Amino acid sequence: MLDGLVRAVGHRPPIVRHLGGTVAHPAQTEPAAAAAAICVPWRITWARVAALAVAGVPFVAFTILVLHHFYVRGGFFYDSGLLAFLLSEQDPHLHTPRIFGGESFFATHVTPIFVVAALIRRLLPVTDPQFFAGFTGLCHALPGLGTFWLLHSGLGLRRPLGAAVAAAVAIAFSFNGLALAIARYPHFEMLIVGTFILFFAIIALLYSITVLGLQLTTTAGQSSFARIYLGDRPFSTLTFAAVTERFLGWFLYRAYIVLPAIIAVVWALRARNPYLVLGYVAFLPWAILHVLAQSDIAGTLSGYYAYPFMIASFWPLVGVLLDRRLPECRKSAVISVLAFSAMIAGSFTAVSRQYNPGTWSCRRACCLRRRSPARKRPIGLSSSSRDRRQNSELVLVDGSILALSPDGYASNQTYGEPEPVIRIP
Repeated sequence: MLDGLVRAVGHRPPIVRHLGGTVAHPAQTEPAAAAAAICVPWRITWARVAALAVAGVPFVAFTILVLHHFYVRGGFFYDSGLLAFLLSEQDPHLHTPRIFGGESFFATHVTPIFVVAALIRRLLPVTDPQFFAGFTGLCHALPGLGTFWLLHSGLGLRRPLGAAVAAAVAIAFSFNGLALAIARYPHFEMLIVGTFILFFAIIALLYSITVLGLQLTTTAGQSSFARIYLGDRPFSTLTFAAVTERFLGWFLYRAYIVLPAIIAVVWALRARNPYLVLGYVAFLPWAILHVLAQSDIAGTLSGYYAYPFMIASFWPLVGVLLDRRLPECRKSAVISVLAFSAMIAGSFTAVSRQYNPGTWSCRRACCLRRRSPARKRPIGLSSSSRDRRQNSELVLVDGSILALSPDGYASNQTYGEPEPVIRIP
């Protein structure tokens, strides 16, 4: 669109009609044309600066959060340590660490992007956790970048002030309550959110169906669907009381998911635009599946399990453009931005009640103060005991050390429960 504007400025005949109907002399239009030609690249520069901020701020912040998770608070093997290991795996079969069983990760997750990421990892002088931190920061930057693009190009926020507003809203969306909840248990699902927002199409759905079919027919590994959602005997431990408790708990402990949905419904009713809530309607089956899940982490929408609702919370911007009254909607872009901002503000409710297995604070994690010498010590715990029968020293490490070196220890060299257990306040 901007290129077309440049061409229009360059080829428009230098004739301008005044209000009185007279025609201006060509020479009189040259300053105006020159000013327009200068104005166009200036606006492009503003858009580029805003886009850079939208991508850079979340990337840096969430990278720091994950580094804090590994090197300050102490990470955990399930799943951040495992994923950091896999993102750096040189074998394209993505074999898991020996302590995990050594089978291919493709048996449970079809993630070819990890193979590509591993090729990039080999070129960088960083550790596995550091690369995983940067990868996570990139994943969290993509949703905001897609939001900025839609506000800037779709709703017409192209002037410098509009670009600044679009950038502020997009950055806020990158840090909404659900994004923070996902970051507390670092995983790769945010990549799905960002790529869907930027490249959503029917091709993605067909790809998902194809790879799931291949996975079920060609692998003999454990079924994540059975383990997390069905159980050994499908729904054998499910009770009406448990389902009711989970559902009501969403409104209290997962208000950062529920309240934006309520605001979207009110917005849709006021605007008489059903497209605004289409994203939430599309993920109702996901909600039903999780309220009936065997796993408490999945059933309470903890960690990354609620990631589709971040797509749903973005969808109202698409719904504005899908409305048949598009010209009218563009005139009321201010209302759309305010309503979308209200959804983001609603997502910051119940942040203190999020699933937080690493027990870290966002504010402290982003603080770049220099650590005192007394605090510069390795994270994690280790102990040793003398095996009298073998007369050898046995080193035991906890999950935080194992997360930094997943393939460096055997199962008999670890202690404690490495997999975080759900604890709802």
